[in-house]
Amino acid sequence: MNGLDVEFVVTDNDELALLNRILEEEQASDVEQVSDSGFVEIVGIIVAAVVALTGLANVVVKLARLRKSGVIVDARGSVIRTTVTGDLPSGTVLVLAREGTQHEFHDVSNLEVPQLLDALAS
Repeated sequence: MNGLDVEFVVTDNDELALLNRILEEEQASDVEQVSDSGFVEIVGIIVAAVVALTGLANVVVKLARLRKSGVIVDARGSVIRTTVTGDLPSGTVLVLAREGTQHEFHDVSNLEVPQLLDALAS
């Protein structure tokens, strides 16, 4: 499968179970729980996966709607890091695009997937 290398950071086992179910629905491959090897310690559970761009957008929208929290998608590095966070209002998605611009979406729905795809691809 051609896809993007993505790391998802979730805070608890309930979010982990939800994420795994959504990744299966979106036909992600190489899904595995990993330990953080970065310089800054990440608080949470990290799951690595390979997922298509449209699948990533769908995962982000579902997480933002179903968990009643915000999602940050950081696409500035070689691996896209997606973090579920209570620091953003419920249903908000913040995309940090590869070239550094920020795109913020509020009350995401499936209707916003095309705009989210554009932000992720930029």
